[in-house]
Amino acid sequence: LFYFLGAISKEPALLLPILFLSLDLLFFKIPLKKLFELKKIKPYLALLVPFALYFIMRRFALGRFGGVENLYYGIFSLPERIYAFFTLFSDYLLKLIKPHPLSLFYTFDKKSEFLDPRFIISFIVVLIFFSALSIFLIKRKGLFVFALLWVLVFLTPVLVFINGLGENIFAERYVF
Repeated sequence: LFYFLGAISKEPALLLPILFLSLDLLFFKIPLKKLFELKKIKPYLALLVPFALYFIMRRFALGRFGGVENLYYGIFSLPERIYAFFTLFSDYLLKLIKPHPLSLFYTFDKKSEFLDPRFIISFIVVLIFFSALSIFLIKRKGLFVFALLWVLVFLTPVLVFINGLGENIFAERYVF
């Protein structure tokens, strides 16, 4: 019930099963093989009902499953998507570390210049993030892995479905 209520309040709640799975693997130390036993997989299967119900409701309300073309920025090409992924991801990480000053609107430049200093710095920041995630995973630091997964899981929709965001592509509401 609360999973469904969370989903209709804020769509990223649909990604909670990924975090539940990481909790089972990292904290409760349930082997991946055991998760496929009927007793352990039942709670995950139960989440399929509200997940499906949400998408049925979304289909009836919006007439489609996905977003629409970004009317402000247009369609992003593959190089522009790559550029946007790295720069936005690093900008969101920076906002998590240093949120001040907050703003309702940030400008975003649609580019695909991979030799731009901003892209290079962003690429390094994202590389450091995924390196830290890998190191913590190897060293079995469950809390740190979970924290980084939390950030990654809930930022993924914003970074992947960039065409459906409207004119405000970088906004604190996506990260907080």
